[in-house]
Amino acid sequence: MRAGKYGLIYPLCRVGYATTAELITARDKGVEIEIVRCITLPMYMTDAGLPEPLFAPFLSEMITRRRRFVKNSLANLLYKLICNGLYGKLAQGVKTRFVRSFDRRDQLPESAVTCPAYACAITGAVRAALVELQDAIEEAGGVVHSATTDGCMASFPGHPDTHQTLADIPGLLEAVYRKPAILRMRDGLRNMGLPEAVLELKAVGDSCEVWKTRGYVIWRDGEVKHLAKAGHQLNVEELREVARHPDIPKWTMRSLASAQSIYDGNHEDLVSITKDKRANLDFDFKLIPNGREGFRPPRDMDEFLDWREGAETLRKSGRRATTDRVALSIGGHSLRGDIEATVRRKLLRAVVQDVGGVRPPGVSDREIAERMGFTATDAKNAKRRPFDPLPDTAEIRAHIAEELRGAGFETTSIEPFMTDI
Repeated sequence: MRAGKYGLIYPLCRVGYATTAELITARDKGVEIEIVRCITLPMYMTDAGLPEPLFAPFLSEMITRRRRFVKNSLANLLYKLICNGLYGKLAQGVKTRFVRSFDRRDQLPESAVTCPAYACAITGAVRAALVELQDAIEEAGGVVHSATTDGCMASFPGHPDTHQTLADIPGLLEAVYRKPAILRMRDGLRNMGLPEAVLELKAVGDSCEVWKTRGYVIWRDGEVKHLAKAGHQLNVEELREVARHPDIPKWTMRSLASAQSIYDGNHEDLVSITKDKRANLDFDFKLIPNGREGFRPPRDMDEFLDWREGAETLRKSGRRATTDRVALSIGGHSLRGDIEATVRRKLLRAVVQDVGGVRPPGVSDREIAERMGFTATDAKNAKRRPFDPLPDTAEIRAHIAEELRGAGFETTSIEPFMTDI
């Protein structure tokens, strides 16, 4: 389902558009589907009555040529651009888009081969295959840490890090090749006369750190084996520092002056320029934090927008949109100071109002406030204001337990202070 400027999301309940490949994958996962409108396009057939793979000869030739050159060499990347450009031309002009050529701004027209049906079929097939790949990884005992566009980053707990091929992971390839969308991709490779392996292993490591989509690092024996920078021109340690920072730091982006800026007179020549940008390694909330149990799909568009817009509001104030902060914010808890300070204020309300029976008998509000590092006035205010349970996350649970223990309040359970996300 399209979520405006936020891209695509996969809510549990939706009204939208899907391709055949996606509908088949959804059905196999147990999704209930009601088809409101269906458009069926006839398949192009040869004179012999067989389906005609229209682009197979061209793509086969381009891919074969590309593989003759060293990876990431100029010629190798040129053929990659040609292959990707075919899809771009199929989708050109499908949506209104304007392009600027120095002193003109024109609407981008359709290309000679624009075809929305082909463009949708390509992206739909890949999206379905990516969903199936994640399922196959989990069926083989793996954990998916990041997935986007055409690949996953996953770990397999309990398996030795000496594994160097996909076949080394017991049950993985068997699970992969049970999936219909992935099998269709294999058929496509066969049609082009290319090797049928639909998966390529990019990097192997023994540990990882994940910050956001397209932002993670994989290590092996302490050496970086793969780094996705999420668009930042920073090294590993700088990215880790950004991820740990409570506020939004800035980083200096370097680039060459564009032809347009030179034409406009902003720069005299093709020179190096720098620009300060706000770093962003925050979660995108296309999955919703599920308390202490990981993440789940959003129930609907409204729930996704609540979380995403809550994150945007925090970031506009200059603060990192961590999952705990956003959970507190959309739960109606004002964030003054850090998470620990917010939890302490809410907990004071709970204790003076004897939520969960944690208040010791015979202890005054003033003494409670002093134990927790507050003033008598703070205790009076806390008495008057309603206590709203805090979102049940691991970090917030830890803060509550630590505060109660530090103030000498005994409790057998902190459940009365928590609410499910």
